[in-house]
This record gives sequence, C-alpha cells and structure tokens, in this order.
Amino acid sequence: MGSLFIPPRVKGDLVRQPAETFVEPMAYPVIDLPMYEPLKNLSGELFLPNINLIEPNSITLLQTNQRFIEAYMVGLNHEFARELLWREYPTDQRGSTFRQFWDVRSFFNASNLDDETLKESLRDIPPLHVWPKASKLGEHDHREQGQENEDELVLVIRGELLKRYPTAVIYAHRACWQRKDTAPADASKEPCDRSGGIDNTVERRLATLTPAEEDNPPKTKVLTPLYEAKVDPDIYFFGFDLTVEDAKGGTGEDPNDDPGWFFVIKERPGEPRFGLDNEQAPTLQVWNDLSWPVVQPSPPGAYIEIAAAPAAMAVSSPGTSDEKYPQYLNDKDISWDRNTIGSAELGYIFFQAPVLVAVHASEMLPKS
Repeated sequence: MGSLFIPPRVKGDLVRQPAETFVEPMAYPVIDLPMYEPLKNLSGELFLPNINLIEPNSITLLQTNQRFIEAYMVGLNHEFARELLWREYPTDQRGSTFRQFWDVRSFFNASNLDDETLKESLRDIPPLHVWPKASKLGEHDHREQGQENEDELVLVIRGELLKRYPTAVIYAHRACWQRKDTAPADASKEPCDRSGGIDNTVERRLATLTPAEEDNPPKTKVLTPLYEAKVDPDIYFFGFDLTVEDAKGGTGEDPNDDPGWFFVIKERPGEPRFGLDNEQAPTLQVWNDLSWPVVQPSPPGAYIEIAAAPAAMAVSSPGTSDEKYPQYLNDKDISWDRNTIGSAELGYIFFQAPVLVAVHASEMLPKS
C-alpha cells in the first residue's frame, strides 16, 4: 500500500518550504534602448498623466511608480516574445529582451566599472524568469536588489533653461543646518559645523566639501542622476536615489532632525561667458553686476564704444556680511579707466561668473 509524506509543521507552518527552481531561457536578443521613449512618443500622457499641468519655466519633484514600470516592461517583453515566435525565431518566449526603462547613457561612472558590469547594474528590472512566483509588481527594482524597494525622486525641469544651457550640471547636494552659535572656538569652521541649536531663522546651506572631497565627492554629500528622460519640447526628468523622506528632511524643531537635500543646477565653470547684465544694479559692488545701460548708455550698437562709456568706474564694498564680499575682495583691485584700460582688464570685467541655483526639496514637496 502506498504512503503520503507530509512535511513536519511548526505552529501550522511548514518547516521547510520547497525551493523555487529557475531554468535558463533560450538565447534571446538584448536591446538596451530606453523604453520610455516609444511610450512617450505615443503620448506624453502615457508616460506621465496630466503632464501638461507642469507649469512652464518651473522645477518640481515627482515620485517614480515602480509598479507601472514593471507592468509596462512585462507586457513589452511578452509581446516581443510573441513576435519572435511568429517570425520563426527559435525561442521559448521566456527571454527578457527589454530591461531598460530609463535613459542611463549619461550616468556618471564614479566607480570605474567596466561597460558590461555598469550596464547590468543600471538596468531597471531583473530578468523575468528569476522573478519569484509569489512576488508582486513593484518588488523588482533591479537597482534595489537586496534592499527595501523604494520609489525614487525625479527632478522635473520645464522651460527654456536647459535649451539655453544644455551642458548645465544637475545634481543633489546634502544640506546642513546653520547653528545659533556664531562664535565657536574654531572660527574657521563653516556655520554648518558650529555647535549650538539649529537656527530656523536662516536658510539651510549646502554641506561643505573638504579639499580631499572636491575631485570625487562622497555619495553622502553629492548624488548625480541615476537616469534621465525628456518629453519634447521642453520637459526634462532626472532620477535620484533618494526617497521623499530623505530629500525633505526635518523641520529643525528637533536638534536631531535631518537637514535633507538640495537639488542644484550649475553652469559649467569650464565654459566661460563674457557679457553684461541687462538691468542696472543700484550700486556696483562686483564687476559681475556691471550692466549694458552703464557701459553703453546710447542705443546698443554692434560693439562697445569705450569713448562713450564712463571715464572711470570702481566697485564699492557690499559689507563683510554680504555674500558678494569674497568676490569684492578680488574685484576691488581692478578699476575701469577708459584712457588706460586694456584687454586683460576688459576680459576680467566682462567675465560672467558661473551661476549656481540650489533649491531644497522641502520647497518643492507638500508641507505635511
């Protein structure tokens, strides 16, 4: 007579669950093109519902929807496998031809990984044949393997900014609280490093990089985008390995509150521009504020007529507490004298300092 083996149980649960077996699929083509592109080419609304509600010339934050990404990629691979079968390609229809949703071609390879290792680490989903049967959509973020699956933050920029400055550097920078103690024992310390309670009357600042960190900033202070996307004509997306809670930080009411992160848009220092401001500043404190109405008071022509410009100009001190003061210390040694001014002085005066804009995540996320 036959018998039936029943595995032992502890409190009603099986002591040892039968393990899943994963069989390698047949060879299949691998296509690493970012598959958000055909989706947004069909319609921007398919990529992001209500995308037209993003205001022109604005920046904001969105959160990824991993369940949607996985559902789209599963459907894409399924239909492609059916097409391969229809065209008599030898397949068991279990291949994962498409695993890249976002565009990762501009990812900064700080770890110097080889091409194949880097490609694999940046793919959005693992191969479909290794997904556990009991898993759910949203639990297969390939970059989060071995960690808690969390939706990532995406910085959205809409407008003419990146059309005018296509090489602008975009990254996330750790914030720090400014402290109430303004006279520490070590006066060389930055306000972020000073002892004392958090001063909520002033804005958070960018965390300072030490000289050793300048060339290769640690990920605890600077994060470059994991991926990008663009919806024509002027909406840009940059994904970061940050959650809403990480980026937003605390309110500063508790001395242990996390300061959160800034999102930075920076003009490249290595691509100098020369010119003048369009609007005249009330006082000339640094040469970067010099404007066209001052140098060329008559209707603008094809060139600057030095003889028509003021005979002499110099910058005035903004005061030691002003953010322009460090620049003033350099600029005060250069003066404008139309009778003796040379090309070196003109080049220095007309040089436009690179612009950096930093917006804290808390300014772009709901207050509650």
